[in-house]
Amino acid sequence: MYLYYLFHCAASRSELKQEEFHPMVNTIVDAMLKECRKEQLAYKQHALSALGDTLSSLDIDRFDEVYSIVEDTLAKVCLQH
Repeated sequence: MYLYYLFHCAASRSELKQEEFHPMVNTIVDAMLKECRKEQLAYKQHALSALGDTLSSLDIDRFDEVYSIVEDTLAKVCLQH
């Protein structure tokens, strides 16, 4: 979650949308996606929420990657019940 707060405090959204920041933004989003793949469900829920806020605020499309994580998580939860 530290990355989420750092990301939102680092610069304004409009600055982060500029071409020069794309490598940094992609690195941070990739790190957030990695956090979303962790096994602990409660942690994963918070990580996905933070990722969703970040992707939405910066108009970034990572649907396929997020869907894959959510689909896998839902499958595991359904198997437990």
